[in-house]
Amino acid sequence: MYMLKLVLCIGLFSVHLFSMAQAPRGTFKYGVCGHPLTQEAYSNNIDLQLKILKSINSKFYRIDLPVDPAGHVVNAERLNEIIQKSTKASIKLVPVLVFNKTVYETNSSDAAYKNGLEYGKNFSRTYKRYFDYYEVGNEEDNNLILPQRHGTNVADFDTTKAVYVMAYFKGVCDGIKQEDKSARLIINHTWIHWGFLELLKQYKVNYDIVGCHWYSDMADLQNAGGSFGNVTNHLYQRFAKRIWITEFNIRNGSTYSLKSTDNAWFLRNLRFIRRNKYVDALFIYELFDEPAFANKQSTHYNPGEAVYGLGAWKNKYSLVNQKPILGVYKKFIQQNP
Repeated sequence: MYMLKLVLCIGLFSVHLFSMAQAPRGTFKYGVCGHPLTQEAYSNNIDLQLKILKSINSKFYRIDLPVDPAGHVVNAERLNEIIQKSTKASIKLVPVLVFNKTVYETNSSDAAYKNGLEYGKNFSRTYKRYFDYYEVGNEEDNNLILPQRHGTNVADFDTTKAVYVMAYFKGVCDGIKQEDKSARLIINHTWIHWGFLELLKQYKVNYDIVGCHWYSDMADLQNAGGSFGNVTNHLYQRFAKRIWITEFNIRNGSTYSLKSTDNAWFLRNLRFIRRNKYVDALFIYELFDEPAFANKQSTHYNPGEAVYGLGAWKNKYSLVNQKPILGVYKKFIQQNP
C-alpha cells in the first residue's frame, strides 16, 4: 500500500511539473490584432492581411467586431468573407465582441443580464461553428476605473456602474456557453487592473481565460512599473486561469527606425512570455499602420494610434513595407515555435 501511494504521488508530481512547464513546441499561439471590419486601413485588403500573417507564421488573427445590442454583426457579409478566406488560409479568428456603451447607462441588473444573454446567444448561435475562442468586451476596466487609481482593488472602480456591467458580462458569457458548450471565453484587462478581475469573480462571471494588455510604458511583465512585481505570477495565483496576452507592443508603436531600447524591451518580454508557465498566447497590436489617425482634420485625430503596425503603407492600403518590428517578431516565432 505504501509503494502504491508513493507511485501515485510521483505520478501526480510528474503531471504537475509538466503542466507548469512552458507550452510545448508548436502549441503556443502566436497572433496579431487587426481591424478588418472597423478601420479604414483594413477596409478592402483582407487578402493582403492574410498573406502577411502567413508570411510570419502567425496562425491567429484577433479582430474586433461591430455587434448591435441584439448580438448581430453589423457588417455580416464582410465578416463571412473574412471567415471563408481565413479558413482557407488556415488562420483562426479570435473575435472581440465590442460592447454597446449603453450598458453603462442602465439602472437594472436584471435588464442588463437579460440583454447580455440575448447578445451572447444570438452571436454564438450564428457563429459557433467558426470560432473556438471569444473575447468578451475590450478594456472595459478602463470604462469603470475611478480617476487617479491604480486599479489593484475593487474599491478603485465605480462599483455602482459595476453592478450592471457585471450583470451584462455574466449574461453574455452565459448566453455564449448555452449555445456553444465548448466555447473558451477571454475577458481582458489592462496593466495592473486586478480589481476589475476581482469584480468578475465576485459576480460569478463564467469565463475561462484572463486576457492581459501590456505595453512598454508599463515596464516589464516580470517587473511591472511601480514595483508591482511579476504580473503573470500574480494573475495566476490570484485567479487560477490561463493567461493570454491579447495586446502587446511598444507604446505609440514604431517606425522604420526601431530604437535599441525599444527593441531590447520587445525581445526581453517576448522571451519572458514564451517561456512563461502560465501564458498560452501572444498577440501583437497591430498588423497595419493607421495613418488616418494622424490626420489633424479627422474627427478621430489621435496620432499615438497611427504607427502601431508591423507594416507601414507604401501605397495607400494596397502595398505594405515591412518595418523592423515585423522582422523581429517573425524571427522570434521561427526560433521559438
